[in-house]
Amino acid sequence: MQQHNIDIMAIQETKQAFSSTESHDGYTFFFSGKQGNRGPAHYGVGFVISPQIKHRILDCVPVNDRMMKLKISAKGRKYYIMNLHAPHRGRPNDEKQNFWDILNHQCEAHAGSAPCFIVGDMNARIHGRQVSEFDIMGHHTFGRDAGYVQEMPGDQLENRQYLIDFCR
Repeated sequence: MQQHNIDIMAIQETKQAFSSTESHDGYTFFFSGKQGNRGPAHYGVGFVISPQIKHRILDCVPVNDRMMKLKISAKGRKYYIMNLHAPHRGRPNDEKQNFWDILNHQCEAHAGSAPCFIVGDMNARIHGRQVSEFDIMGHHTFGRDAGYVQEMPGDQLENRQYLIDFCR
């Protein structure tokens, strides 16, 4: 991180069995693992904070093993950074719906009070944009063109739609 002048790094798939805070060589590691410490850890998210901005961290809240919220202060303002690891296309629909419901709740909890940045792995393939998506999606998308969206497997299309609905 030092070599690349990175002060905050969001990490996913940490596979931590519990939430914790650790320090190594001046860097602070925040981990969000399985709640209740039941069963094997499959997911997990976290933040690595450089020593230069550690004093700017106001709070770091492990929401669950797929979501963590960092609250920072910079230039007299507060900011939130949400680190996410959304369920992949093979996971049950109720798990996906629960993830997006919790994310909506987390964002609504501080809406209007401070800017929120969302980073992480959304497990959603965008490809091209449909005409009905011009209001939320720019023309620079990765992947195939808009025609491919119609050919995507159902569970892949479902993840895409969850992300688009959240953006609206």
